[in-house]
Amino acid sequence: TQSTWAARGTYEEKYYPWGNEIKHKRSNLWQGEFPYNNTEEDGYLSLSPVDHYKKQNKYGLYDMIGNVWEWTSSIFRDREIPVRMQKDQYVLRGGSYLDSYDGTVNHKIRITSRKGAQPKESFHNVGFRCVMEEQKAIRSGFKTKDDL
Repeated sequence: TQSTWAARGTYEEKYYPWGNEIKHKRSNLWQGEFPYNNTEEDGYLSLSPVDHYKKQNKYGLYDMIGNVWEWTSSIFRDREIPVRMQKDQYVLRGGSYLDSYDGTVNHKIRITSRKGAQPKESFHNVGFRCVMEEQKAIRSGFKTKDDL
């Protein structure tokens, strides 16, 4: 759910999972003139592997902002539109590689970034998060980043 979305880690009232300062090459976001020129300063034109960047918070989670918007199971409501006129939407959190730190490209990325989408829609910049304890993952045959 959106209430359990763990981007903040243990940082309260911060803009990004790691604190308040923009740190380039910590997440997959658009750089350059949208939509014509992504300079790929972060290393990617579009999607990046989940564990490409350093862990973003004290919980050890990756890609809490950027790369893909993450589906949650929370219902999205737009405060400016009467509920009876809204279509069923779910909350997306975190932004994607098509967004930027300053908002000059699509959405301004912060821990608090959120928007709604209908469940029947599909997007190349929206995904979901799978979480498994590291030791259980290793016992199940998954390798850690250090093993690759």
